[in-house]
Amino acid sequence: MMKMDLMSTPTQCRLQQLHVKGRVKEFFEQMLQRIGSKHWRDRGQNEPASTAPEMSPVEGKADDGVKDVPVHILLVSHGAYIRVAVHYFVEELLCSLPQGSDKSHMFSLCPNTGLCRFILTMRKEGDRFSLSEIRCVFVHRGNHVKKVD
Repeated sequence: MMKMDLMSTPTQCRLQQLHVKGRVKEFFEQMLQRIGSKHWRDRGQNEPASTAPEMSPVEGKADDGVKDVPVHILLVSHGAYIRVAVHYFVEELLCSLPQGSDKSHMFSLCPNTGLCRFILTMRKEGDRFSLSEIRCVFVHRGNHVKKVD
């Protein structure tokens, strides 16, 4: 009788990461187009879609980084998928890191119920929408969950 090893090989894991990254990129592009088509409203050709605050707040409040941002989106996923998305944002879209954070923290596995917040600034180019800037306000925040004794 032959026994099968159910563990993934490094090559299988890498292929799965590439598949997830492709799905993240495709979703991100579709999301930009949907946001732009629904919320652009008579802006100038190169006028940004949001006026995000310059510095990332570190107060730990639920609305950190979203005051005066016109469109909010909640995305929910698994921690490993979030890690792939954050890696894509930082490495390929050149997302700025929040104050006091480094890449090792950014690329760590997002804990259960961990929150990450990003501010996107968009521009319209012809009839398509593209990303001007992406900035991370915070990553893997877990202080919204109260510990029960």
